[in-house]
Amino acid sequence: MVEVVNQVGMSEGNEISGTVLLDRYHIGQRLGKGASSEVFLATDRAEKKLCAVKLFSAGLDSFSVARLLDEFGHLSELDHR
Repeated sequence: MVEVVNQVGMSEGNEISGTVLLDRYHIGQRLGKGASSEVFLATDRAEKKLCAVKLFSAGLDSFSVARLLDEFGHLSELDHR
């Protein structure tokens, strides 16, 4: 599943850890950080399972956002069983 939240950006340090996004994703430890994004371990409270939440820097242009959404759509179709 892919959900987009415009109000949240990359954090400084781990301040976002322990917060809940969209009344659904409880954010845990940071798993990694790149030039334009951070990935956090999270718990999907609705599905009761672990997931990853990726936060992007605020400076992405509309082309980059569209490309990422397309990529996420393909990734969400994967079955890891």
